Amino acid sequence: MADHLDRAFQEIVRDIELKLKTCGKEDQRAVLDMLEETSKDICNDEDKRRRNDRGRYLLYMIDSGERPSDKFNKSEGDNCCGKCHSIGPSTSKIPSSKKSLLERLEPKTDMIGIRDVINRVRCDEITTTAEFIFNIMYYVKDSGVTLQEIFEKNLQLFREVVEDTIDRRIQDECDVMMHTQNDIKLKFRTLTEGMERRIKKIKRRLFEISPDFDWLTDGKDKRKLSKLIVKRYPETKEQPDETEKLIHQAFMRGQWLNKELSRLQEENANLKTYLDKFRCLAEERKAQESHVPRILQKEKKHLEQELNKQRKIYKQNLEMIDDLYIDYQTYNSENNNTEKSFH
Repeated sequence: MADHLDRAFQEIVRDIELKLKTCGKEDQRAVLDMLEETSKDICNDEDKRRRNDRGRYLLYMIDSGERPSDKFNKSEGDNCCGKCHSIGPSTSKIPSSKKSLLERLEPKTDMIGIRDVINRVRCDEITTTAEFIFNIMYYVKDSGVTLQEIFEKNLQLFREVVEDTIDRRIQDECDVMMHTQNDIKLKFRTLTEGMERRIKKIKRRLFEISPDFDWLTDGKDKRKLSKLIVKRYPETKEQPDETEKLIHQAFMRGQWLNKELSRLQEENANLKTYLDKFRCLAEERKAQESHVPRILQKEKKHLEQELNKQRKIYKQNLEMIDDLYIDYQTYNSENNNTEKSFH
Protein backbone atom coordinates (compact mmCIF):
# COMPACT_ATOMS: atom_id res chain seq x y z
CA MET A 1 0.00 0.00 0.00
CA ALA A 2 2.79 2.45 0.93
CA ASP A 3 4.66 1.70 -2.32
CA HIS A 4 1.52 2.48 -4.31
CA LEU A 5 1.12 5.86 -2.58
CA ASP A 6 4.78 6.72 -3.19
CA ARG A 7 4.51 5.83 -6.88
CA ALA A 8 1.37 7.95 -7.19
CA PHE A 9 3.16 10.94 -5.62
CA GLN A 10 6.13 10.49 -7.96
CA GLU A 11 3.77 10.61 -10.95
CA ILE A 12 2.13 13.76 -9.56
CA VAL A 13 5.55 15.43 -9.11
CA ARG A 14 6.52 14.44 -12.67
CA ASP A 15 3.32 16.01 -14.05
CA ILE A 16 3.89 19.19 -12.00
CA GLU A 17 7.47 19.50 -13.32
CA LEU A 18 6.20 19.20 -16.89
CA LYS A 19 3.54 21.89 -16.26
CA LEU A 20 6.04 24.25 -14.57
CA LYS A 21 8.14 24.49 -17.73
CA THR A 22 5.57 26.93 -19.13
CA CYS A 23 5.32 29.01 -15.90
CA GLY A 24 7.45 31.83 -14.58
CA LYS A 25 10.32 31.46 -12.15
CA GLU A 26 8.36 32.89 -9.22
CA ASP A 27 5.54 30.40 -9.76
CA GLN A 28 8.05 27.58 -10.13
CA ARG A 29 9.78 28.57 -6.88
CA ALA A 30 6.45 28.84 -5.01
CA VAL A 31 5.21 25.45 -6.23
CA LEU A 32 8.54 23.76 -5.44
CA ASP A 33 8.48 25.23 -1.93
CA MET A 34 4.96 23.90 -1.47
CA LEU A 35 6.03 20.44 -2.66
CA GLU A 36 9.00 20.47 -0.31
CA GLU A 37 6.77 21.54 2.59
CA THR A 38 4.26 18.82 1.70
CA SER A 39 6.88 16.06 1.70
CA LYS A 40 7.93 16.76 5.31
CA ASP A 41 6.78 14.83 8.39
CA ILE A 42 5.44 11.76 6.58
CA CYS A 43 4.89 9.01 9.17
CA ASN A 44 2.12 6.71 7.96
CA ASP A 45 -0.18 5.96 5.02
CA GLU A 46 -2.69 8.63 6.08
CA ASP A 47 0.03 11.32 5.83
CA LYS A 48 0.98 9.97 2.40
CA ARG A 49 -2.64 10.18 1.21
CA ARG A 50 -2.86 13.76 2.49
CA ARG A 51 0.43 14.57 0.71
CA ASN A 52 -0.92 13.11 -2.57
CA ASP A 53 -4.16 15.13 -2.23
CA ARG A 54 -2.16 18.35 -1.83
CA GLY A 55 -0.03 17.42 -4.85
CA ARG A 56 -3.18 16.89 -6.93
CA TYR A 57 -4.47 20.23 -5.69
CA LEU A 58 -1.28 21.98 -6.86
CA LEU A 59 -1.54 20.26 -10.23
CA TYR A 60 -5.17 21.38 -10.49
CA MET A 61 -4.27 25.00 -9.71
CA ILE A 62 -1.45 24.96 -12.29
CA ASP A 63 -3.85 23.60 -14.93
CA SER A 64 -6.41 26.30 -14.05
CA GLY A 65 -3.84 29.00 -14.90
CA GLU A 66 -3.90 30.73 -11.52
CA ARG A 67 -0.75 31.69 -9.63
CA PRO A 68 -0.13 29.56 -6.51
CA SER A 69 0.41 31.37 -3.23
CA ASP A 70 3.79 31.43 -1.47
CA LYS A 71 2.63 29.72 1.73
CA PHE A 72 1.25 26.25 2.15
CA ASN A 73 -0.34 25.65 5.53
CA LYS A 74 -0.83 21.99 6.37
CA SER A 75 -3.01 22.58 9.37
CA GLU A 76 -5.65 24.60 7.50
CA GLY A 77 -5.59 22.67 4.25
CA ASP A 78 -4.18 23.33 0.77
CA ASN A 79 -3.76 26.94 -0.38
CA CYS A 80 -5.01 28.09 -3.77
CA CYS A 81 -2.94 30.04 -6.30
CA GLY A 82 -3.36 33.72 -7.01
CA LYS A 83 -6.92 34.88 -6.41
CA CYS A 84 -8.12 31.74 -4.64
CA HIS A 85 -8.48 31.63 -0.87
CA SER A 86 -6.95 28.93 1.32
CA ILE A 87 -9.09 25.82 1.56
CA GLY A 88 -10.00 24.97 5.12
CA PRO A 89 -11.95 22.07 6.49
CA SER A 90 -15.11 24.10 7.15
CA THR A 91 -15.12 27.60 5.54
CA SER A 92 -12.93 27.48 2.42
CA LYS A 93 -14.68 27.16 -0.94
CA ILE A 94 -13.72 27.23 -4.59
CA PRO A 95 -15.53 29.66 -6.91
CA SER A 96 -18.92 28.44 -8.14
CA SER A 97 -17.77 28.38 -11.79
CA LYS A 98 -15.43 25.47 -10.99
CA LYS A 99 -16.21 22.10 -9.48
CA SER A 100 -15.46 21.66 -5.79
CA LEU A 101 -11.86 20.55 -5.42
CA LEU A 102 -12.56 18.53 -2.30
CA GLU A 103 -15.38 16.77 -4.11
CA ARG A 104 -13.07 15.98 -7.04
CA LEU A 105 -10.20 14.78 -4.83
CA GLU A 106 -12.39 12.69 -2.52
CA PRO A 107 -12.04 8.98 -3.43
CA LYS A 108 -15.20 7.43 -4.83
CA THR A 109 -16.43 3.95 -5.64
CA ASP A 110 -15.98 3.01 -9.30
CA MET A 111 -18.53 0.30 -10.10
CA ILE A 112 -17.15 -0.24 -13.61
CA GLY A 113 -13.65 -0.87 -12.27
CA ILE A 114 -15.02 -3.22 -9.60
CA ARG A 115 -16.95 -5.12 -12.26
CA ASP A 116 -13.80 -5.46 -14.37
CA VAL A 117 -11.85 -6.85 -11.39
CA ILE A 118 -14.65 -9.37 -10.65
CA ASN A 119 -14.65 -10.47 -14.30
CA ARG A 120 -10.88 -10.99 -14.09
CA VAL A 121 -11.42 -13.14 -11.01
CA ARG A 122 -14.00 -15.22 -12.89
CA CYS A 123 -11.56 -15.63 -15.79
CA ASP A 124 -8.87 -16.89 -13.33
CA GLU A 125 -6.59 -13.95 -14.09
CA ILE A 126 -6.66 -13.07 -10.37
CA THR A 127 -6.18 -16.14 -8.20
CA THR A 128 -5.02 -14.88 -4.79
CA THR A 129 -6.56 -12.64 -2.15
CA ALA A 130 -3.57 -10.27 -2.20
CA GLU A 131 -3.91 -9.74 -5.97
CA PHE A 132 -7.67 -9.15 -5.59
CA ILE A 133 -7.20 -6.50 -2.87
CA PHE A 134 -4.33 -4.81 -4.71
CA ASN A 135 -6.41 -4.56 -7.92
CA ILE A 136 -9.70 -3.48 -6.34
CA MET A 137 -8.25 -0.91 -3.90
CA TYR A 138 -8.10 1.72 -6.66
CA TYR A 139 -11.86 1.54 -7.27
CA VAL A 140 -13.33 1.60 -3.75
CA LYS A 141 -13.83 4.63 -1.55
CA ASP A 142 -11.69 3.55 1.41
CA SER A 143 -8.89 2.08 -0.76
CA GLY A 144 -9.81 -1.44 0.31
CA VAL A 145 -9.25 -0.90 4.05
CA THR A 146 -12.62 -2.39 5.05
CA LEU A 147 -12.12 -5.31 2.66
CA GLN A 148 -8.68 -5.99 4.14
CA GLU A 149 -10.11 -5.93 7.66
CA ILE A 150 -12.85 -8.39 6.69
CA PHE A 151 -10.35 -10.72 5.01
CA GLU A 152 -8.04 -10.50 8.02
CA LYS A 153 -10.90 -11.32 10.42
CA ASN A 154 -11.99 -14.28 8.28
CA LEU A 155 -8.39 -15.49 7.99
CA GLN A 156 -7.88 -15.16 11.74
CA LEU A 157 -11.11 -17.06 12.40
CA PHE A 158 -10.05 -19.78 9.95
CA ARG A 159 -6.65 -20.02 11.62
CA GLU A 160 -8.26 -20.37 15.05
CA VAL A 161 -10.60 -23.10 13.78
CA VAL A 162 -7.73 -24.94 12.08
CA GLU A 163 -5.47 -24.65 15.13
CA ASP A 164 -8.26 -25.85 17.42
CA THR A 165 -9.05 -28.79 15.12
CA ILE A 166 -5.40 -29.73 14.69
CA ASP A 167 -4.73 -29.45 18.42
CA ARG A 168 -7.65 -31.74 19.18
CA ARG A 169 -6.60 -34.21 16.51
CA ILE A 170 -3.01 -34.21 17.77
CA GLN A 171 -4.20 -34.73 21.34
CA ASP A 172 -6.44 -37.62 20.26
CA GLU A 173 -3.62 -39.21 18.27
CA CYS A 174 -1.25 -38.79 21.23
CA ASP A 175 -3.75 -40.44 23.57
CA VAL A 176 -4.27 -43.37 21.19
CA MET A 177 -0.53 -43.83 20.66
CA MET A 178 0.12 -43.57 24.41
CA HIS A 179 -2.48 -46.24 25.20
CA THR A 180 -1.15 -48.44 22.39
CA GLN A 181 2.40 -48.06 23.68
CA ASN A 182 1.28 -48.92 27.20
CA ASP A 183 -0.53 -52.01 25.91
CA ILE A 184 2.59 -53.10 24.00
CA LYS A 185 4.76 -52.60 27.09
CA LEU A 186 2.32 -54.56 29.25
CA LYS A 187 2.13 -57.38 26.71
CA PHE A 188 5.93 -57.50 26.40
CA ARG A 189 6.31 -57.55 30.19
CA THR A 190 3.77 -60.39 30.47
CA LEU A 191 5.49 -62.43 27.76
CA THR A 192 8.90 -61.80 29.34
CA GLU A 193 7.70 -62.95 32.76
CA GLY A 194 6.13 -66.06 31.26
CA MET A 195 9.32 -66.89 29.38
CA GLU A 196 11.40 -66.42 32.53
CA ARG A 197 9.11 -68.77 34.43
CA ARG A 198 9.41 -71.39 31.68
CA ILE A 199 13.22 -71.07 31.63
CA LYS A 200 13.40 -71.51 35.41
CA LYS A 201 11.13 -74.54 35.21
CA ILE A 202 13.24 -76.09 32.41
CA LYS A 203 16.47 -75.47 34.34
CA ARG A 204 15.02 -77.02 37.47
CA ARG A 205 13.90 -80.06 35.50
CA LEU A 206 17.32 -80.38 33.86
CA PHE A 207 19.00 -80.31 37.25
CA GLU A 208 16.62 -82.98 38.46
CA ILE A 209 17.22 -85.41 35.59
CA SER A 210 20.92 -84.73 35.08
CA PRO A 211 23.20 -87.41 36.63
CA ASP A 212 25.56 -86.55 39.45
CA PHE A 213 28.20 -89.06 38.28
CA ASP A 214 31.64 -87.66 37.58
CA TRP A 215 33.86 -89.96 35.52
CA LEU A 216 37.11 -88.36 36.66
CA THR A 217 36.45 -88.98 40.36
CA ASP A 218 34.05 -91.92 40.32
CA GLY A 219 35.37 -93.84 37.28
CA LYS A 220 38.17 -95.48 39.26
CA ASP A 221 35.89 -96.77 42.02
CA LYS A 222 34.81 -100.24 40.89
CA ARG A 223 32.38 -100.72 43.73
CA LYS A 224 30.47 -97.63 42.77
CA LEU A 225 30.54 -98.65 39.12
CA SER A 226 29.19 -102.10 40.02
CA LYS A 227 26.31 -100.47 41.88
CA LEU A 228 25.46 -98.30 38.90
CA ILE A 229 25.41 -101.20 36.42
CA VAL A 230 21.96 -102.77 36.43
CA LYS A 231 20.88 -105.73 34.41
CA ARG A 232 17.81 -105.02 32.26
CA TYR A 233 15.40 -107.75 31.65
CA PRO A 234 13.40 -107.79 28.44
CA GLU A 235 10.06 -106.15 28.81
CA THR A 236 6.98 -108.16 28.17
CA LYS A 237 4.34 -106.36 26.16
CA GLU A 238 0.99 -106.49 27.79
CA GLN A 239 -2.11 -106.55 25.70
CA PRO A 240 -4.16 -103.34 26.20
CA ASP A 241 -7.55 -103.73 27.75
CA GLU A 242 -10.34 -103.08 25.23
CA THR A 243 -12.62 -101.68 27.93
CA GLU A 244 -10.10 -99.02 28.97
CA LYS A 245 -9.54 -98.14 25.32
CA LEU A 246 -13.27 -97.61 24.77
CA ILE A 247 -13.50 -95.57 27.97
CA HIS A 248 -10.63 -93.37 26.84
CA GLN A 249 -12.22 -92.86 23.41
CA ALA A 250 -15.55 -91.96 25.00
CA PHE A 251 -13.80 -89.51 27.35
CA MET A 252 -11.96 -87.80 24.48
CA ARG A 253 -15.16 -87.60 22.43
CA GLY A 254 -17.00 -86.09 25.40
CA GLN A 255 -14.35 -83.40 25.76
CA TRP A 256 -14.59 -82.60 22.06
CA LEU A 257 -18.39 -82.41 22.24
CA ASN A 258 -18.17 -80.04 25.22
CA LYS A 259 -15.84 -77.75 23.27
CA GLU A 260 -18.14 -77.81 20.23
CA LEU A 261 -21.13 -77.04 22.47
CA SER A 262 -19.37 -74.00 23.94
CA ARG A 263 -18.40 -72.78 20.49
CA LEU A 264 -21.93 -73.19 19.12
CA GLN A 265 -23.42 -71.41 22.13
CA GLU A 266 -21.07 -68.48 21.60
CA GLU A 267 -21.91 -68.29 17.88
CA ASN A 268 -25.61 -68.49 18.72
CA ALA A 269 -25.26 -65.55 21.12
CA ASN A 270 -23.46 -63.50 18.47
CA LEU A 271 -26.10 -64.34 15.86
CA LYS A 272 -28.83 -63.37 18.31
CA THR A 273 -27.14 -60.00 18.88
CA TYR A 274 -26.91 -59.41 15.11
CA LEU A 275 -30.56 -60.44 14.72
CA ASP A 276 -31.65 -57.89 17.33
CA LYS A 277 -29.66 -55.18 15.57
CA PHE A 278 -31.17 -56.06 12.19
CA ARG A 279 -34.66 -56.04 13.69
CA CYS A 280 -34.09 -52.56 15.10
CA LEU A 281 -32.81 -51.36 11.73
CA ALA A 282 -35.80 -52.95 9.98
CA GLU A 283 -38.21 -51.21 12.35
CA GLU A 284 -36.49 -47.86 11.77
CA ARG A 285 -36.60 -48.41 8.01
CA LYS A 286 -40.27 -49.33 8.19
CA ALA A 287 -41.00 -46.20 10.24
CA GLN A 288 -39.20 -44.07 7.67
CA GLU A 289 -41.03 -45.72 4.78
CA SER A 290 -44.38 -45.08 6.48
CA HIS A 291 -43.83 -41.34 5.96
CA VAL A 292 -43.20 -41.74 2.23
CA PRO A 293 -46.90 -42.15 1.18
CA ARG A 294 -47.81 -38.98 3.09
CA ILE A 295 -45.07 -37.03 1.39
CA LEU A 296 -46.09 -38.41 -2.01
CA GLN A 297 -49.73 -37.54 -1.28
CA LYS A 298 -48.76 -33.96 -0.41
CA GLU A 299 -46.64 -33.68 -3.54
CA LYS A 300 -49.47 -35.10 -5.64
CA LYS A 301 -51.95 -32.62 -4.19
CA HIS A 302 -49.54 -29.74 -4.78
CA LEU A 303 -48.92 -30.83 -8.38
CA GLU A 304 -52.67 -31.15 -9.00
CA GLN A 305 -53.19 -27.62 -7.71
CA GLU A 306 -50.42 -26.34 -9.96
CA LEU A 307 -51.93 -28.24 -12.90
CA ASN A 308 -55.35 -26.70 -12.26
CA LYS A 309 -53.78 -23.24 -12.12
CA GLN A 310 -51.97 -23.85 -15.40
CA ARG A 311 -55.21 -25.11 -16.97
CA LYS A 312 -57.03 -21.97 -15.88
CA ILE A 313 -54.23 -19.82 -17.28
CA TYR A 314 -54.30 -21.85 -20.50
CA LYS A 315 -58.08 -21.42 -20.75
CA GLN A 316 -57.78 -17.66 -20.19
CA ASN A 317 -55.08 -17.44 -22.85
CA LEU A 318 -57.30 -19.34 -25.31
CA GLU A 319 -60.18 -16.96 -24.61
CA MET A 320 -57.88 -13.98 -25.15
CA ILE A 321 -56.62 -15.48 -28.41
CA ASP A 322 -60.21 -16.07 -29.58
CA ASP A 323 -61.16 -12.49 -28.70
CA LEU A 324 -58.11 -11.16 -30.51
CA TYR A 325 -58.89 -13.31 -33.53
CA ILE A 326 -62.50 -12.04 -33.59
CA ASP A 327 -61.28 -8.44 -33.31
CA TYR A 328 -58.79 -9.09 -36.07
CA GLN A 329 -61.48 -10.49 -38.38
CA THR A 330 -63.77 -7.57 -37.58
CA TYR A 331 -60.98 -5.14 -38.32
CA ASN A 332 -60.22 -6.84 -41.66
CA SER A 333 -63.88 -6.85 -42.66
CA GLU A 334 -64.19 -3.14 -41.86
CA ASN A 335 -61.08 -2.39 -43.91
CA ASN A 336 -62.45 -4.38 -46.83
CA ASN A 337 -65.77 -2.56 -46.66
CA THR A 338 -63.96 0.77 -46.54
CA GLU A 339 -61.89 -0.09 -49.60
CA LYS A 340 -64.99 -1.20 -51.50
CA SER A 341 -66.78 2.01 -50.64
CA PHE A 342 -63.84 4.02 -51.99
CA HIS A 343 -63.88 2.08 -55.24
